[in-house]
Amino acid sequence: MNPGRQVETGLLREESFVFTKADLALLFVAFLWGASFTVIKDAYREIPAVPFVGMRFVLAGLSMVPFLIWNHHSLPRTRMAWTGALAIGGLGVAGYQVLFSLGLQYTTASKSTLIVATSPLFTALVVALLGIARPQINQIYGMLVALAGVALLTLGDASLSSLPERDALLGDLLTLGAAMATGSGVALAERYLAGADGATIMSVAVIVGSALIQPFAWRQMVAFPWRQVSLLAWLEMLYAAFVAGSLGYILWYRNIPRIGAVRASLYGFLIPVVGVVTAIVALGDRLTSVQALGALLVLLGIAAARGWFGLLFGRGKA
Repeated sequence: MNPGRQVETGLLREESFVFTKADLALLFVAFLWGASFTVIKDAYREIPAVPFVGMRFVLAGLSMVPFLIWNHHSLPRTRMAWTGALAIGGLGVAGYQVLFSLGLQYTTASKSTLIVATSPLFTALVVALLGIARPQINQIYGMLVALAGVALLTLGDASLSSLPERDALLGDLLTLGAAMATGSGVALAERYLAGADGATIMSVAVIVGSALIQPFAWRQMVAFPWRQVSLLAWLEMLYAAFVAGSLGYILWYRNIPRIGAVRASLYGFLIPVVGVVTAIVALGDRLTSVQALGALLVLLGIAAARGWFGLLFGRGKA
């Protein structure tokens, strides 16, 4: 057996897989991010989406400053790298968070986490449109399957005859726009950030994104009666800003280089699973049979697009 081939495709073989501290960190972050959909949705009972996202990223942006000062030696050195960092901050943080936050106000946490999970498919699409790489056949098929799943999730209980259902459809479409935004940001980053330190770049991006969010959220954030917010809602805010936000970004992007992007992406696959289970248990979310089929298609489409079936059975590349 070719040893190189063994390491490349044998993700589930004992000789090529050793569970490390980096694996543990990414597994931890996957659970943090999966649960964050439910935490934020629950906080919306007291804090509307716009003031919430504004305050969340004031806190997250400020918390990234000490990390950035400590790691100043890893700051981008070239105009191209700064362009990539600004692209992630504008699309992947500000654009994503505004659309995601507005969408989650109208849709369920379970549907939101599944729709957001399609963002890597839009990364592949934008990468192809920019001429960075040609899409592989499994990516094309996977995207079509996942988007069919999103359609079933969105329309499985939607009829445009009532306002609440219109709101749910609007929430799903805004969330799909969030997935497109963050997927596009990652694609631009792939073009401009080769060799850059991921954790430092994300710190810059969060600070940039936080600044870009404020013109949108500032007026409502300042006018909101924060003194009336309960302790629970404040704890949910702090979780979203510091735990799932700053800590999650740093742990995720600091540990990806230690185990490789392919293996890290497998932990990313857990995020929608954790998100749906958490929403069902904590919020009482329910999926119709059509939506459950849509959820399955989303997960299968993502797996196919990333080439995981070939990896698990020792054939092909992710």
